[in-house]
Amino acid sequence: MSEVSPEKIGAILKASNIKWDGDYVCIQLVDSQDIEFIRTAMASLGYSRQIDVDVVGVSISNAQSAWTSSRGLYFYKDKKSLWGDYKSLRVEDYFYITSCGSTNLANDKDEFLIALDSFSNWYKLLTQLADHIGTVSSPDTLVFFVGSDKGAKKYKITPRLSIENLQAKGTGATNDTALKLLAILAIDDAQNTERREIMRVALVDFLDDLDSSEKEYFSGCLSDHHLILGKYYESFETLIHRSSINKALEEVAEKNIDYVNKLNDAISGAQTKAFAVPGAIIAIGALVKSLGLAESILVLFGLWMVKRITNGTNEIQLDVLRNLEYQVGEIFTRYKKASDDAIVKRKAEEAMSSILRMIEKAKKRITNIDKLTSLMLLVAVVYMLARTVIPDIAQWYQSLCFISCHPAIKTFAIVN
Repeated sequence: MSEVSPEKIGAILKASNIKWDGDYVCIQLVDSQDIEFIRTAMASLGYSRQIDVDVVGVSISNAQSAWTSSRGLYFYKDKKSLWGDYKSLRVEDYFYITSCGSTNLANDKDEFLIALDSFSNWYKLLTQLADHIGTVSSPDTLVFFVGSDKGAKKYKITPRLSIENLQAKGTGATNDTALKLLAILAIDDAQNTERREIMRVALVDFLDDLDSSEKEYFSGCLSDHHLILGKYYESFETLIHRSSINKALEEVAEKNIDYVNKLNDAISGAQTKAFAVPGAIIAIGALVKSLGLAESILVLFGLWMVKRITNGTNEIQLDVLRNLEYQVGEIFTRYKKASDDAIVKRKAEEAMSSILRMIEKAKKRITNIDKLTSLMLLVAVVYMLARTVIPDIAQWYQSLCFISCHPAIKTFAIVN
């Protein structure tokens, strides 16, 4: 309806005196200048006949034959007659109740319009939550299948209310609850499926608590709408808490793996150095067989350099392990303090204790490698002394003894 304003139509109708004459709606206008506007407005809303005009008013047929298939306005004598047709109306259709002036042409809403909105929004909400609509006996019944430990359970909600029930239970608060839940379902993110399922579970939990038959389910939703909202929030908070716990456990596991990998790198480096120590000793044994004193001293100097380099590298690795030990204590202590859940605290404590034990073992291994390098140098010194220096001293001593005991040396000594 782009040519005329629906608000203006509603204002003119509310200000007019309206009576029924059979199927005709007789509108006595306050201002006769509005006749042309009403004629144009009715035509734009699908009225196909010529409007009967008198001096101060117009008559419009409410029969369906007087309107085109794109009819956009319906007149009703009272609320009950509207309520009987309400489900068949489209969202874009307008209506006007002549007995009370209730209409969706205007922006302001009276209690009856709020009740209608409440019904519409709860029907829309339950439709979005239902698995399918319609049964053999009732085409508008909403069917839900919700799983449990004992299997899927079937629930049926038939959205039917008497006009009295509608006006009593279709309040602004009821409508607000439906709008809140619809807004939650409209959120499009990674948790939209979980939210919908939580809302379905909250709904069926509410239905299980209702002391009424299936026919009263829809009425019960409107009466105790706040309970459904409360159950949803409670269940969603439980999901968030569980997700937080799972996330914390995943982070603890990731940190555990990360620190274990760092430890493995440190241990691998230490083992490589440990394997080099016996190899160096074997090489020394092979070389010393053909080396003299000077060359042996050079080899010892090389071994001393190897020891110093190994000790320096190990000292750096020990500093790294001490820093890693500090980080592990800080990170996992933070998880223990930040989480109120006993599982997270226990997992964090177990991971921290395990990693700290591994760090302590790695530090001992590195310290033992330092001791091995010192022992390597000591063994090399003793070995080289045994192979080079001691034999030379023994030979010199034997030579000295031989000279002192030679006959010519003795005769020379006597003569002198």
